[in-house]
Parts: sequence; C-alpha cells; structure tokens
Amino acid sequence: MLVAAREFFKQRGVLEVETPILSAAAVSDPHIESLTTQITGMPGRAYLCPSPEYAMKRLLAGGSGDIFPDLQSISRC
Repeated sequence: MLVAAREFFKQRGVLEVETPILSAAAVSDPHIESLTTQITGMPGRAYLCPSPEYAMKRLLAGGSGDIFPDLQSISRC
C-alpha cells in the first residue's frame, strides 16, 4: 500500500518530505497544549509537534512546491 501511494505521488511530481517530531519552539495555537521533554546532551526543552502540518506549511511558504508527508512515519501512528 505504501509503495503504491508513493508511486502515485511520484508520477505527479510531488515530493515526499520528513517532518520533525520535536521542535525547539512550542506550537503557537492557543487551543493546543504543548508537550515538552528534556533530551540528554541538548540545552533547553524540546516540544512535541502535534502534526506534520506546521512544518509542511513552512516548506510550502518557502517555495518547496507540491509535497506530501513521509508515509512511513504516518503508518506507525
């Protein structure tokens, strides 16, 4: 199923992108509670990204062209 989906997007020139699971900044949406963690060897807190949407919007705004999220990471949810 993943192979077929990737092939579908590849034939249409859509780029598969990996999005971060953790971020240095919290989500700005006031309706979403930010979950934090500490990572050994890294200064400060790390925030769990609630959705790949935020990173994908930044890529689109930067001119990435057509994109879709990494299907392998979505299938693990």
